[in-house]
Amino acid sequence: MTRPICGFLLSLTLSTGGLADSGKTDPMIDALVPGSIKIHSTEALMTYLVGHDFEWPVGRPVDNHRRTLIVPRIVTHDLPVDWAHGLDVANRKSIFIRLLAPLILLANEQINADRTYILDALVSGHAENLLNSERYRMIVSSYRLPADTAPLNVLKRVDIIPPALAISQAILESGWGTSRFAAEGNALYGEWVWIGGMKPMQRDTSLGDYGVRRFSSLLRSALSYMRNLNTNHHYQDFRTARLQLRLREESLDGCSLATHLAAYSALDGEIYRDALCELILQNNLQLVDSAVLASSPAVMLDLEVTQPLMTTALMSGAGKTN
Repeated sequence: MTRPICGFLLSLTLSTGGLADSGKTDPMIDALVPGSIKIHSTEALMTYLVGHDFEWPVGRPVDNHRRTLIVPRIVTHDLPVDWAHGLDVANRKSIFIRLLAPLILLANEQINADRTYILDALVSGHAENLLNSERYRMIVSSYRLPADTAPLNVLKRVDIIPPALAISQAILESGWGTSRFAAEGNALYGEWVWIGGMKPMQRDTSLGDYGVRRFSSLLRSALSYMRNLNTNHHYQDFRTARLQLRLREESLDGCSLATHLAAYSALDGEIYRDALCELILQNNLQLVDSAVLASSPAVMLDLEVTQPLMTTALMSGAGKTN
């Protein structure tokens, strides 16, 4: 298995500049993903994904007795060329879920590595050693907390984002990856930035000269989104609700937690929550919440796609039944 990088991936290189790096060479991702495969057409991409299918129940109700999904460690820097126009809707949705689910699980795996490090120290009675450790100080710093923050308070921030919620927000914020910001800057979550960024064609100037943050890869976008929910003061209620679920030893339900994300969208809070919940249910995204990553090494799909393909055949019904 890929060795986790501590400190929430070194706090995403500890700089906004590292997030917006436009090149495909990325030391952090290179450390996580040892191998790569070049994909030269949309047809080849779909064929690859069908061959590495994680039994997605396309267009069918969820069977409660299904075994745990094993998701391949597939990482992509960006979406295929002409993503918005080269595929029919059904294939675009199938590919998007199959490409995004591994990224979300991989990002959560890195967060869990830090969370487990803290929990193990507390359970073993080594809290004092924890407070003096370099790794703990790096974790605390990366989550924008004072150095003397107690471990239990740190754990309120160092926690995963339910995959179903993360995928549904990416779908809603990027239009299944068809937005200009997703195409030009791998921006799946529409995060704002006031220095640089991609300028919206229409924007509320009363809110300032904002733009949408650009990312060097889709994984960077997912990591930044999680860091945003885990650190920004606007999402304190989200983190509190997540902590309450933990204390009651309940699963982290994406639909329930979506109630606390009203600040994320210009939409009314209830409308935004309902839209996310509908996406989760319609696309069986809750299955990813209990999915696990395959133990095999991660593979980077280098999408040098030059032949967009209009088709309804390859991905239709690709999800297998038990």
